[in-house]
Amino acid sequence: MNYTDAQSRNLIITDFKSNLFVEAGAGSGKTTSLVSRITAIIIKGLAEIREIAAITFTNEGAADLKAKIQRKLEEAYAAKSIKLNDIAFNIGTEEKDNLEKALTNLALADISTIHKFCLRLLKERPIESNIDPDFDIDTESTLESDLDIAWNTFLLENTNKEKEIFKYILENEIGLDKIKTMANEKISFPDLELYADTAQNIEESEWDPIEIIFNEFISLLRAYLPEQLLKTQQPKAKQTVKDRYNFANKTIRNWEILKDEKQRRKYYLSFKPLESWTQKGGEDIIEECELKLTSIRDSLLIRVNNKHHSVISPLILKFEEYYSEYRRLNSKLNFDDLLFYTRNLLKDNESVREYFKKKYKFLFVDEAQDT
Repeated sequence: MNYTDAQSRNLIITDFKSNLFVEAGAGSGKTTSLVSRITAIIIKGLAEIREIAAITFTNEGAADLKAKIQRKLEEAYAAKSIKLNDIAFNIGTEEKDNLEKALTNLALADISTIHKFCLRLLKERPIESNIDPDFDIDTESTLESDLDIAWNTFLLENTNKEKEIFKYILENEIGLDKIKTMANEKISFPDLELYADTAQNIEESEWDPIEIIFNEFISLLRAYLPEQLLKTQQPKAKQTVKDRYNFANKTIRNWEILKDEKQRRKYYLSFKPLESWTQKGGEDIIEECELKLTSIRDSLLIRVNNKHHSVISPLILKFEEYYSEYRRLNSKLNFDDLLFYTRNLLKDNESVREYFKKKYKFLFVDEAQDT
């Protein structure tokens, strides 16, 4: 059903049996409507202030929201009637009692950031969360230090256990720092799925096309170089001319230096084309060859990366479990942990879920796109 703006605003302070999602532009009054809905709930006696949770994005936002709720409750308490979103609410003896009780217990209201709200839930039900009740919250600096300690300890404990993986890492010159960065990303985003399917090795014959095309590319650059050198020596030579000469010269030198097949294959995969040929003379032929080269390179790069990921993913997943246990045993959680532990607590425990449903009759989220 489509509502007018006025109908939508009035629905906010009259329909308390529905879950409402309010989407509107900045400055349109979303927070004001949220405050009005909470005030209406208190006036009508549908919930006590401690049975309401309101979540916002920042500490400053939470303090501001609490102040706005307090002012609106005080305004209603001092009046005989108050308009909320153009609907009048009479303030009789019963309504005044409800408002007075809410103002008295406002400090008990859960009006906070999402992290503080999750912290409160975990502190209240730590056993079901499988965490130490006295856990600490990591700061950014301690979090980085803990990750380094856990990563280094993990490597020491697993180098022999995972010989084949570390042998592959060594043979393919995959930096451990790069793997650590991937592991950190997985820890920061636990729901992230890693590519862990078994990938086929690249057969020797599959390297032939890129070797052939690269040899052709080098031959074209060698033929092109002398003429281009003369152009760069002209007094008014453009920078693009110099760039093309430098690119050709550097590519040829790199090719001549890399005698080892393994190093050449690594160079193929890291090759970056110039992509700024002028389509004049022989440059169109060079560009066409370069396009073929990058197309083959991209195809091989996907295959190589898939293979790397399929080998490394089990190690990252193992470290994720190790790091989670390390932090649990050391009674440390970070801000992301607060969210995921709370999510799992509510998702996996029906009794806990029912407990908090009874405790909080109404839940509000301000700035939902950020929270």
